[in-house]
Amino acid sequence: MSYEDLFIRKGIRDKNYRFSNQSYTSALANNNRRELVFKVASDIKNVNPNSPAQSIEYITRDTPNHDDDEFIEPENELGQKLDREEARELAQNWKDEFSHETRKNARVMTHYVLSIDEKLADKKLRDFEAATRDFLRERFGDDGYRYAFVIHNDTERTHAHIMVNNFNRERDRKLRMDKQWFFETRLMAKEHLQQHGFEYEATLRKDRKHLDRMRLDTENELKAVNNWFDAKLKSVSENDKHFELILTHRKALRKARQAFEAAPHSQEEAANFRASLQQTRAAMLDYDQYANRTEANYQVADVLKRSGITAKQLKDSKDHSRIAALTDRDIQQTARDLVRSEIAVELSSGFETGERKKLLSDIKERQKTIGKHTDIDFGEMKKQMLRTKTMSPEYAKYSGILRKEEKVIKAVKFDGANAEKQLYRLFDETHKAKDLPVNEKALVDERVRHILTAYEQKGVDVKQLETRWQAQRHLKDEIADLQISLKESRLNPELAQKRVIAAREKIKDVALSRKDQIQMGRGLDDRQATIDKITFSGRDKVSGSLQRQLNNINQVDVKRAAGKEKEADRQLFAIGKSYLHLKADAVSLTADQKATLAPDFARMEKALTKRGVNITHLMKQRNVSHGITRNVTTMKEINQMDRSRVEDLSKVITLAKDTQKEINRSDFNPNQKRQTRSTIRDQVNQASDKLELRRVEFEQNLKQMRELSDKAVSLSKQQDQSPMAVMHRRRELESLDRDFDKLAKRVRADLPLAGSASQQLNVRRNIEQMEKAFGQNRGWSR
Repeated sequence: MSYEDLFIRKGIRDKNYRFSNQSYTSALANNNRRELVFKVASDIKNVNPNSPAQSIEYITRDTPNHDDDEFIEPENELGQKLDREEARELAQNWKDEFSHETRKNARVMTHYVLSIDEKLADKKLRDFEAATRDFLRERFGDDGYRYAFVIHNDTERTHAHIMVNNFNRERDRKLRMDKQWFFETRLMAKEHLQQHGFEYEATLRKDRKHLDRMRLDTENELKAVNNWFDAKLKSVSENDKHFELILTHRKALRKARQAFEAAPHSQEEAANFRASLQQTRAAMLDYDQYANRTEANYQVADVLKRSGITAKQLKDSKDHSRIAALTDRDIQQTARDLVRSEIAVELSSGFETGERKKLLSDIKERQKTIGKHTDIDFGEMKKQMLRTKTMSPEYAKYSGILRKEEKVIKAVKFDGANAEKQLYRLFDETHKAKDLPVNEKALVDERVRHILTAYEQKGVDVKQLETRWQAQRHLKDEIADLQISLKESRLNPELAQKRVIAAREKIKDVALSRKDQIQMGRGLDDRQATIDKITFSGRDKVSGSLQRQLNNINQVDVKRAAGKEKEADRQLFAIGKSYLHLKADAVSLTADQKATLAPDFARMEKALTKRGVNITHLMKQRNVSHGITRNVTTMKEINQMDRSRVEDLSKVITLAKDTQKEINRSDFNPNQKRQTRSTIRDQVNQASDKLELRRVEFEQNLKQMRELSDKAVSLSKQQDQSPMAVMHRRRELESLDRDFDKLAKRVRADLPLAGSASQQLNVRRNIEQMEKAFGQNRGWSR
C-alpha cells in the first residue's frame, strides 16, 4: 500500500481528500482496472431468535437442502477451523448472548461479502483465503470483534461470506459503520489482496461515474469539432454527390498522414508533406478552389504520392476510416439503431414480402460493415433488445422473471427439491401475460416452453404440476368472481352461500401450499362477511353490540375490585358513549324491532346508572361533540372554496372562538381534544391569511378603478373629431368600461373590508361618483 493510501486510512476524515491522492486518482483513471466488492449482504436483528443460527447454517451449507459432504468449515477470528458441531455451538453461544439484548429490532450481527471478479483454481483459492484472513484480522480481530468466515467458489465470482458479532466484549462497545468506515475497509481489503497477488482497486462508484461523465464531455467536444469541419465541407460542396467526394478525399488524407508518420523521413520531406497536407485541407474550405474537381483530385493525389501509401492500404481503409473517426459511444449507438430497425421491420405487418426482404438485406449489410472493425455481437444485442428495450414495460417485467428461471435451470447444481415451488411461481407470474400484445405474448410463450422443456429433461413431471396449478387457479378465479357478483347484486345470497361452502370443501384438495390455503380461506371469509351483511338485519347488529357492551360492564366491576379505578372509569365512559351510539342506530329500526331491543337497552341503562353514569349529561356532551364536529366541517368547507365571501371568512374566526370554548364540555378524549384544537387553529390561520390577501386586493382594485376613471376623463377631452379617431376613442372607452365593471363587482362583494358602516358608505358613494363620471364621458347616464 502506498503512503498516500495509508494516510487516507489513518485519521484523515476529509471526504474530498481522496481526489488529491495520486494513488487513488491513478487507479480511477485506469480503464483496465478490476474492482473488488465489499458490501453488507444483510443485517441480522434480534426480531427472530433463530436468525444467527440460520445465517451461519446458510454460509456453511449446513441446511436440510444440502448434503453432508457440502458442509464448509468456517474459520473464526483466532484462525481456527470449526467442524459442524463447533459451528453449531458457536451459533448457540451467540444466540444466548443476543437474548440479553433488551432493545427491540437491534442489529446484533452483520453479514458481509468480499468478492473478486474471477473464479479461482486451488492454489489461487488458498491465496485468496489467506488474504481474506489477514484483512479480517486487521479490520475486526485486532479491534476485539468476533467473526466467522467461509470461502465460496461455486459461482463465476469467488467470494467470502463473513458473519461479524457486532458486540465487542473487550471494549464494551458496538460496531458502528459509516461511509468513511466502508471506504477505509475497502482500502484494507485492496492492500491485502495485492500482497497476495490479486491486482484489484477500491474506488468509489460515484467517482467512476463522475470520470465517465468527464470523458463523455471530452468526446462530445471532439465530436463537435469534427461536426464543425463536416459542416464547413458541406457548405462548399455543390450537391450530395460532390460532398461524398470531399469526404472520400478527407479520409484518404487522414490515412496518408498516418502512413507518412509510420515511416522514417528526412526533415525536409516531412516539412514539404505537412505543407502540402495543410494546403489541401485549407483548399477543402474554399469553394472557388475546390469546386474544380479535376484540380482537387490532382491535389489529393499529390499528397498521397508524397505519403508513400499504397493503393491496397487505401482500399482496405475505405470503410474502416469512417468507423475509426467515430467514438466508441457513436458506434454502439449506431449498432443499437440498426438492431432496433431490424426488429421493427420483422415485427411490423405494414411491409410487403419483397420490401421487407430488401430492408433487412440493407440492414444486415451495414451490420457486417461495422462488424468487420469492431467486436459487436449483433445477435446477442438483438436478443437483449427483444427482452427489454423494444417491448412494453409489462414485457420487461415478465422478461426479468423468465431470466431468473433460466439461470436456475442452467445452474450447475440443479435443486430438484425446489423445482415444484419454482414452477408454481413461474405459472403464477406468467399467468397475466395473456394481456400482452400478440408479438410480445408469442415471445413469452416461446421462452416458457423452453424452460418447461428443460425442467422435463431434468426429470420433473411438468404436466402434472401444471394440472394442479390450473385447478388452484380456477378456484381462485371462482372466489374473485363471487365477490364481484355480490358487489353488483347479481347473485342470490342463498346461492352465494352454497358456492362458499362448496369452495371451502375444495380448498384442502386444491391448495398447493399452506400459504395458498390460508389466502383462499381468508378470501372466503370476506365473501361470507359480505353475505352476512346482506342477510342479517340491522336489529341483529344492534343486539349483538348491546350484548358485548353488557359483558364489558362486568369487566368494569372486575377492574374496580382489583383497584384499577382510573381504567374502570375510562372504560365505563366509553361504554356510555357506545350506548348513545346504539340508541341512535336503533332510530331507523321498525317498531317491532325496537320493542324486542327495549329490554336490553333498559338493562344497559340501569347498569350504567347504578355505577354512577349520568345518561342525561352524556347526551349533552354528545350533542356538544356533534356541534363541534359540524362547526369544524363548516370552517373547512369555507376555507376550501375558491373565493369565499368576506362575511364567511369572518364567520370562521368567530365560529372558532365559540367552538374552542365548547371543547371542554364535549365527550372527546384528551387526544381528540388536542387534535380538534390544532385543526381549529389551522382553519383560523387560513381564514386570516385569506382575509389579509383580500384586503390588499380590495385596495388595489379601488386604486385601479380611479386610474380607469381618470383615463376615461382624459380621453373625453381629446379634440380630434375625425371619424377614425372617434371610432378608436369609443372602442377604448368600451374596453375601459368593461374593466371598470369587473373591478366594481369585486369591490362591492368585498365591501365589509372597508371597515365600519360609515366607511363602507363612503366607498359606495365613491364608486357611484366614478360611475357617473364614467357614464358622462361615454355620453350617456349609467
